[in-house]
Amino acid sequence: MTIKRVSIKNFKSIDSATFDLNDLNAFVGKNGTGKTTILKAIEYFFDNLIDLNISNDIFDSNSLYHKPVEISIEFDFSRILKYSSGVYEMKLFSMMLFNAEKYIVTMKQEKNKLPEWNIGYDERYIIYNSHPVYFCDTRSISLTDWSEIWNVVGDLINAKDAREITREISDNIAISEFSKFKKYSNIVNSFMEENGLTIKSDNKKDSILKLLQQQLGGMEFIKQGKELEYYSDGTNSLNYILFLCYIGFEISNNRLKDVTILLDEPEQGLHPKMVDELMYKINSYSKKVVFVIFTHSPRILTSLMNKGGTLYRVRVLNDHMMLNKMYGFSDEREQFFISDRESSCFFSDFILCVEGVTEIELFSHKLLRELFPVLFKVDIVNVDSNDVVLKLFYKTSKKTGLPILVLNDLDKFITFTEESNKYQMKYKRKTSYSPFKTMDEQVRKLKLSISKDGNKQQISQLKNLLKLNDKEFVCESKFDSIPEFDEVFKDIQQILMRHDILATRTTIEGSIINIKTNKWLLRWLRDEYEIKFNYEKGIEASQKVAINRLLLNGKTDMLLSIKHIPEVKKDDYFSNKQTFKKTSGWVTEFLNYYSEKVMGQKQYMNKNGLNMKRKRFENDFPEIYAIIKIIESKLNSK
Repeated sequence: MTIKRVSIKNFKSIDSATFDLNDLNAFVGKNGTGKTTILKAIEYFFDNLIDLNISNDIFDSNSLYHKPVEISIEFDFSRILKYSSGVYEMKLFSMMLFNAEKYIVTMKQEKNKLPEWNIGYDERYIIYNSHPVYFCDTRSISLTDWSEIWNVVGDLINAKDAREITREISDNIAISEFSKFKKYSNIVNSFMEENGLTIKSDNKKDSILKLLQQQLGGMEFIKQGKELEYYSDGTNSLNYILFLCYIGFEISNNRLKDVTILLDEPEQGLHPKMVDELMYKINSYSKKVVFVIFTHSPRILTSLMNKGGTLYRVRVLNDHMMLNKMYGFSDEREQFFISDRESSCFFSDFILCVEGVTEIELFSHKLLRELFPVLFKVDIVNVDSNDVVLKLFYKTSKKTGLPILVLNDLDKFITFTEESNKYQMKYKRKTSYSPFKTMDEQVRKLKLSISKDGNKQQISQLKNLLKLNDKEFVCESKFDSIPEFDEVFKDIQQILMRHDILATRTTIEGSIINIKTNKWLLRWLRDEYEIKFNYEKGIEASQKVAINRLLLNGKTDMLLSIKHIPEVKKDDYFSNKQTFKKTSGWVTEFLNYYSEKVMGQKQYMNKNGLNMKRKRFENDFPEIYAIIKIIESKLNSK
């Protein structure tokens, strides 16, 4: 381990940020959130550690008062102390006298002034040599000229080895095998001595580096006999990064040095398999090297999560960078359920967790996105009753402030058992995240909390809901609703919303098919599929809605499906045997029809048309509209 902790204050858009580092680390976030600013702050620290490379561009340009920039880095010397000896060991012990194995170095700089350090130059020089840090921004490196990487290779050379090699070469030049070489050097030396000239000696490391290049045949890299220009940017970028990581690993492995490598968007130009190869190697090298990766690649994030890396989410709040540590895996199963799709959500503004493809089809429809552009900021994830993934999203939301909403059908939480027009309500115990499983415990905690007086309403609400388990409701028709339960549903919804859960009154199909939209549904079935429904005489409009929900895989208000109501048969209604499964795309087809026949009317074509369309949508799809407004509210309050 090399760098353990970094603290940055007042550096550009960073007001204050402190983070710990382990072997594998990643900072994730969308473009422009400030990931690269973190890298630049660390780079500025090391650029000025033993040299002067100051700039006034490091200060917050949006602030009237330029507060001093302060960067502190905590270094771990435990491994180096374990293997050091002699004078070097004594120097380290004198440095670490009051700090055991950790050492904190702080740089402060005011505008138009030089940096100030909490330690002297000699100590900083030791840090510079013992804890080398290499930066790689794939957007700015030359992919065909790798000469810069020789500077890293030079750190592989031990000073003692360099002196011995130089001495051996000088001794060997004197023997007969090197007589021709000596002849050429004597010719040059003769003129130089006569004219008082000398050659400024390279340091030992540079001399050995040149010999190494000579031994390898030169300093220009080629691949399989071809110039690097022959290959794609992706191939060259991958090989460059891999070479840097490999040399860093060998430096830590062979020298008394602890290497850190910072990679900014290493995924640039790499196809997915190249990213996999890169991350496989990085994971292997992380046994000796600390890697800090700044990325917006879901594939890199997936790999790091599966390897137990430390993850930080970067976002912008009030023009300043915000940093939150994300939870690691507490459940080994999480590693096997996280794909690139789930990983991509950690770059999102909002996560909407749903339990089926119908919800994805609905909230991705072009009509909804035209009316409510806020949906473009929403990542819709089909957790499909996958509690492991949902649990991970919950943890991430709680830790990082990433807004989340879990949208479920009501039957996820309660069920009705029907007998002789009596419906007995029960809370479902199988749903792991249901707050109704732990209502007794919630009441107990609320009573013990400091703000218990302010919790009286919530306690009363929970107690009332507890009493409703096994309660019977009377309903004369399977197709009707019960006004008494409609009031209960409001309390259920409030309890769920405290846990970022929203339940539809029945199912998502019930949100689409309602008393307002039913006539358009029937017209669509008639126009597109030549289906005409023949209802029994005297049937009420609300009962027609319930039947249509059943036929399109929804449920009644009492959460009964078509299998519970044998008198409703699809064959009696769908005369041409057309079936509408959840994955048949009927939602898209119906909304397309509604968009053309309703929203395409002339009255919505004026300058105020968009607002009028939203009003019409609110009137026709009140439950869907309410869901979107909740999403909008949560986004605005994040």
